[in-house]
Amino acid sequence: MIPYYLLVGVPTVMALLFTDAQDLERGRKHRRIIIGTFFAILFLILALRSESVGVDLKIYLPQYASIGRTPWSDIFERFSETEPAFVALNKIIAGITMSNKQWFLCAIAAICTLAFARLYSRESENALLTLSIFLVLPTFPMLFSGLRQAVAIALVVPAYIFTREKKLIKFLITVVLATLFHTSAILVLIMYPVYHMKIKRSTLIIVLPVLALVFAFNREIFGLLQPLLGDEYKDYVITETGSFTMLILFVLFAAFSYIAPRDRALDRETVGLRNLLVLSVAIQLFSPISTIAMRVNYYFIVLIPLLIPRIINRTSEKNRKIYKLIGFGMVAFFLVYYLVKANVGSDILQTYPYKAFWE
Repeated sequence: MIPYYLLVGVPTVMALLFTDAQDLERGRKHRRIIIGTFFAILFLILALRSESVGVDLKIYLPQYASIGRTPWSDIFERFSETEPAFVALNKIIAGITMSNKQWFLCAIAAICTLAFARLYSRESENALLTLSIFLVLPTFPMLFSGLRQAVAIALVVPAYIFTREKKLIKFLITVVLATLFHTSAILVLIMYPVYHMKIKRSTLIIVLPVLALVFAFNREIFGLLQPLLGDEYKDYVITETGSFTMLILFVLFAAFSYIAPRDRALDRETVGLRNLLVLSVAIQLFSPISTIAMRVNYYFIVLIPLLIPRIINRTSEKNRKIYKLIGFGMVAFFLVYYLVKANVGSDILQTYPYKAFWE
């Protein structure tokens, strides 16, 4: 567990030493250093892990070796059930590394960590709060296991930037590319229109009843949407999952995002991120009847770590100290929650305990 302790401890100590890291102007460089250090450690953890760390590696690594032995002329026909971009990426990495499995894990780790490091280091207004939220999101352990979707989620970074900059064609190209890594990424198309909506406090009168109806009829709605997720999920059976923890957390985040600031104090980007949080809540309403809901939500919840610090920094001067104290409480709670869960929590993705490839 030492690597995970370092992942939490080193950025925390750095944040305590860089006293100006929370200052929006003076602390930008230090925030980037903190976030860069976190993802450098995460990269090493992912790249140097044993094949036993990540439940799906027992599928991905043999497939990678098999793709490496298959000639280009036959590769897409033989692996037609796997998304073509992921197959091609496997083949390219295998050709460069002589099908070395560890270098394959290293390459996938680099793609994912560089994407998130770039996004968070440039956009975060509170490094430690951003990182602590990222740690408790289901996206984090998924990086160890679901390699196809991990790469697709990494492509959400440019997709988000193109959405913010209203570059529709580039956004569409990015979503298509992500879909070629994981078919469920087609739902990222929702990001563009939702981001540019104006969901204010006053419009919650309409939004909240809609969300209530979605929750009440989640089984029926999920049945209609299921074909959009691709062949992998077409025969998925709806079952009671008892999954409410993340739903409650996202609802609390959404409530905080609407209660803490005044609408007129929010810039366009903060409003867009808040819209996407509402979308995440809507998707998560399906989690009690389908584990797929959480997997689909991976594409959107990776933006929550950017939103919450922005909300705190846009509260009124009168209440700023109170909300910053709340932010500090969030950091402490999430870091402790992560460490406790890593040691004693359920671990269906087999992320813990950590084991290096040479052990």
